[in-house]
Formats: sequence, C-alpha cells, structure tokens
Amino acid sequence: MAQYEASTEDLKQIESNVSPATQAVIQSIIDSGSPTQAISDQDVSGTVAGQNLVLTNVEAKDLNSDAQNFVAADGTSGTANLNNQGPVNAAVENVNQLKLNVNNNADNSLTLINSDVSVDTGNGNDLFNFSGRITGQFNTGDGNDLFNLDSLAQEKAEISVDAGDGFDTMSLFGASIKHTFSFTAGKFHMSSADVTMTGVDVVATDANEDGKITEGTDHITVLATTAEDSLIAKLYKVALGREAIDGEDGWGGSTLGGLNWWMNEYEKANDINDTAQLVRAFLNCDEFHQKYDSMDDTAYVNALFSNLGISDVKAAQSYIDQLAAGTLDRAEVAWQIADSDQAVQLLGNDGLKYVIDGDFTNEA
Repeated sequence: MAQYEASTEDLKQIESNVSPATQAVIQSIIDSGSPTQAISDQDVSGTVAGQNLVLTNVEAKDLNSDAQNFVAADGTSGTANLNNQGPVNAAVENVNQLKLNVNNNADNSLTLINSDVSVDTGNGNDLFNFSGRITGQFNTGDGNDLFNLDSLAQEKAEISVDAGDGFDTMSLFGASIKHTFSFTAGKFHMSSADVTMTGVDVVATDANEDGKITEGTDHITVLATTAEDSLIAKLYKVALGREAIDGEDGWGGSTLGGLNWWMNEYEKANDINDTAQLVRAFLNCDEFHQKYDSMDDTAYVNALFSNLGISDVKAAQSYIDQLAAGTLDRAEVAWQIADSDQAVQLLGNDGLKYVIDGDFTNEA
C-alpha cells in the first residue's frame, strides 16, 4: 500500500481544512516522524499498517489498523478498528455514520467534532472531548472516564453514553449556558441538549481551581445514576446538614476532593457489610462529632430529620427507641434515614429526585 504513504506536505494540506483540535492531532503526527498512511476518496478494507492513519472521505469497510494517532474527516464513514494496545489519540471531524472501535484498555484521548459517530472503548481512563453537533452511541467500558462538552455540544449534541463502572465525570465548559438536569429510567438527561448518560456518578468541577466549589462560577451539580448510588451525597445532607458541594468536606480538604474520594470508595462496596463499614468511616469525621457528640439520642434523631427539612414524629420516635434498646447505633440511624424514600424525595428538582442542585450557570 505504498500509494497510501503520506508526506509532510500531504498532511499539512489536510491540516489546513480542519479545526484547531484536529490540527493538533495531525501536527503530533508530523512531529513524530513515524510512518503514516493517508487515504482519501476511496473505499478501503482489510489491514492498513502504520503508526499513524489519516482518513478523508473514505468508506471504511471493516478497516483494521494498529495506528496510535488516528484522524477521520470530511465525510469518512463505515467501521474502523484501532488495535494499538497503547494509548490511542484520535480526532474525528465532519464524518458520516462512522463506527470506531478502540480495542484496548489503555487511557485513550478522543476528540469528536460535528460528526455522526459511535465509539466503543475498553476499560481504560478515557478522555472524550465533544464539540458541535455530535450524534451517536458511546460505550466506554470500565474506568474513570471524563466527558468534556463545549458550549456548542451543550446546545446541539444528541448522544447516548454508557460509561460503565468507575468514577465518571461530565464537565461543561465554554460560554455561559443555563442547564437543567434530570433522570429518566435511570439515565441522566441534560435539557439543553439531547444528552443521556448511564454510569455517571458525579458532576462537580472546580472551574477556578481554587480548591472550593463556588455557586455561580463553578460547576456545582452532583449527580448519581440511581437513588442507591447517591448514598454518599445524601449522607452529606442528612448527617452533616448540608449539600455535598457546600463548604469544606469535614476531613481537612475541599468538598470536591472529599466527595470524589467517598464516591470512589462507594464504588468498591460490593455488599451490605462493605457499605455499612463505609458509612461508619464517613461518619467518623470531625464535623460529624462536633455537631452531635454533645446531643442525647432524641436531639440527635431530631437533628437528622431537621437536616432534611421535614418532621416525622412517628419515624423519629422509632429511631429513638431503637437507639435506647441498642438495636441500632447512631451510624445505622443516619444511614437508614439517608437511604429512605424521604431523603430521595428531598434531593433534587426533577420527578425522580436523584439530582442535587440540578440547575446551575456555567460561566466561561
């Protein structure tokens, strides 16, 4: 396939017709000096060798490549399989119905721009940058994945993402946009665009990098895929009397760092005993002891219900009696209240109430 070998001049010609994000990937190809295949205006199938692969206006018919750097642009379609076992750096721009399979468990970086594209990756910690009108299905396997949506993607994206297991975050950046979030049938939905995601636990980004989450300037929304997965966020509300994004975390660090750490630990809790131990560890913070150690059981239980903003005399008395009898301890009481339907109904602004502070302004 010598006719496919690309010169620097060929790549610079392609580079001149794409966005800066894709240009950056092409420039990395040029800088590497590694063997590169550039294919344009034809159908191609089978295996294409080379450290780098650039496709423009290509119909890929189950194409296989070991490329580490990959670019698809200008109407490319079909199916491309990238089999490099190291991290893959890919840019996809202005493609039409492209299916991209990244067959590794490495930490890949993918930039998607104005494209109809579906992507499957393995179990690495993958980075996805979305820009413009993106449509398609994204399956990212396990791992701690990050999904960045710029202001255009926030308005125009029509994507469905299954983020798998791990601590996965969606970050919104660019011009200031007002968003409303909700959950429907266990899937996260963003009203400003048709974005649905499963496997996403928390969205909270410290935009100013000052170690604190500040309303109006930072991305302050905390999400969970199910009521059960939001246990840690609810413990902040029930046991500490505040939202997870409000103030310090009680362990000497910022709230964002504390929340991320506890959500990661919760991911590891595979059975009820592990979860119980996790709850006990959470409630062993200075903030909890300072709030409640001086209270008797009645004041303690009433304080937990007050943190939720509700009054339930019957339920409160039941917990007080169980504490007196020794059938429950204080950690178990806080856990049960946090995991109750009452707690769920107070933690959000959509029908299922799995969203905490689900409406915020994202500032550039």
